[in-house]
Amino acid sequence: MGVQWMPPFRGPGTLQLCCGHRCLVFQIAQAGGCIPNVLRRFLRDYPSVVFVGYNVLSDCRALGAHYDLEVSRAAELRAVTGMGNASSG
Repeated sequence: MGVQWMPPFRGPGTLQLCCGHRCLVFQIAQAGGCIPNVLRRFLRDYPSVVFVGYNVLSDCRALGAHYDLEVSRAAELRAVTGMGNASSG
Protein backbone atom coordinates (compact mmCIF):
# COMPACT_ATOMS: atom_id res chain seq x y z
CA MET A 1 0.00 0.00 0.00
CA GLY A 2 1.30 3.42 -0.87
CA VAL A 3 -0.10 6.92 -0.69
CA GLN A 4 1.27 9.78 -2.75
CA TRP A 5 0.73 13.26 -1.40
CA MET A 6 -0.44 16.34 -3.22
CA PRO A 7 1.96 19.25 -2.86
CA PRO A 8 2.34 21.06 -0.60
CA PHE A 9 1.16 18.18 1.62
CA ARG A 10 -2.48 19.18 1.38
CA GLY A 11 -3.58 15.58 1.66
CA PRO A 12 -3.45 12.20 -0.01
CA GLY A 13 -3.64 12.44 -3.79
CA THR A 14 -3.18 8.85 -4.95
CA LEU A 15 -3.76 5.49 -3.28
CA GLN A 16 -1.75 2.57 -4.66
CA LEU A 17 -2.62 -1.02 -3.85
CA CYS A 18 -0.53 -3.85 -5.28
CA CYS A 19 -0.71 -7.62 -5.03
CA GLY A 20 1.76 -9.67 -7.04
CA HIS A 21 2.03 -8.10 -10.48
CA ARG A 22 -1.30 -6.28 -10.30
CA CYS A 23 -1.78 -2.74 -9.08
CA LEU A 24 -4.72 -0.44 -8.54
CA VAL A 25 -3.92 3.25 -8.63
CA PHE A 26 -6.86 5.30 -7.41
CA GLN A 27 -6.62 9.07 -7.79
CA ILE A 28 -8.35 10.15 -4.62
CA ALA A 29 -7.79 13.84 -5.26
CA GLN A 30 -9.54 13.58 -8.64
CA ALA A 31 -12.51 11.64 -7.23
CA GLY A 32 -14.08 14.78 -5.80
CA GLY A 33 -14.63 13.11 -2.44
CA CYS A 34 -16.60 10.28 -4.06
CA ILE A 35 -14.77 7.12 -3.05
CA PRO A 36 -16.50 3.93 -4.22
CA ASN A 37 -18.12 1.89 -1.46
CA VAL A 38 -16.41 -1.26 -2.75
CA LEU A 39 -13.02 0.35 -2.05
CA ARG A 40 -14.15 1.50 1.40
CA ARG A 41 -15.34 -2.04 2.23
CA PHE A 42 -12.15 -3.62 0.91
CA LEU A 43 -9.94 -1.45 3.11
CA ARG A 44 -12.16 -1.90 6.16
CA ASP A 45 -13.81 -5.33 6.06
CA TYR A 46 -11.20 -7.92 5.12
CA PRO A 47 -9.30 -8.95 8.27
CA SER A 48 -7.37 -11.57 6.25
CA VAL A 49 -5.76 -8.76 4.20
CA VAL A 50 -2.80 -6.86 5.67
CA PHE A 51 -1.82 -3.61 3.99
CA VAL A 52 1.96 -3.24 4.10
CA GLY A 53 4.01 -0.20 3.17
CA TYR A 54 6.67 2.26 4.23
CA ASN A 55 5.21 4.68 6.80
CA VAL A 56 1.83 3.04 6.18
CA LEU A 57 0.42 3.76 9.64
CA SER A 58 0.82 7.49 9.05
CA ASP A 59 -0.78 7.11 5.61
CA CYS A 60 -3.73 5.26 7.16
CA ARG A 61 -4.25 8.06 9.68
CA ALA A 62 -4.19 10.63 6.88
CA LEU A 63 -6.68 8.63 4.79
CA GLY A 64 -8.97 8.56 7.80
CA ALA A 65 -8.58 12.25 8.55
CA HIS A 66 -8.96 13.50 4.97
CA TYR A 67 -11.39 10.98 3.44
CA ASP A 68 -12.94 9.04 6.35
CA LEU A 69 -11.30 5.84 5.02
CA GLU A 70 -10.71 3.13 7.59
CA VAL A 71 -7.95 0.57 7.00
CA SER A 72 -8.60 -2.56 9.07
CA ARG A 73 -5.06 -3.97 9.24
CA ALA A 74 -1.80 -2.28 8.36
CA ALA A 75 1.83 -3.17 9.02
CA GLU A 76 5.05 -1.22 8.58
CA LEU A 77 7.25 -2.65 5.84
CA ARG A 78 10.37 -2.36 8.01
CA ALA A 79 8.77 -4.42 10.77
CA VAL A 80 7.49 -7.10 8.39
CA THR A 81 10.90 -7.50 6.76
CA GLY A 82 12.76 -7.42 10.07
CA MET A 83 14.66 -4.25 9.12
CA GLY A 84 13.71 -2.43 12.33
CA ASN A 85 14.74 1.22 12.18
CA ALA A 86 16.61 0.95 8.85
CA SER A 87 16.63 4.10 6.78
CA SER A 88 14.71 4.34 3.52
CA GLY A 89 17.61 6.15 1.84
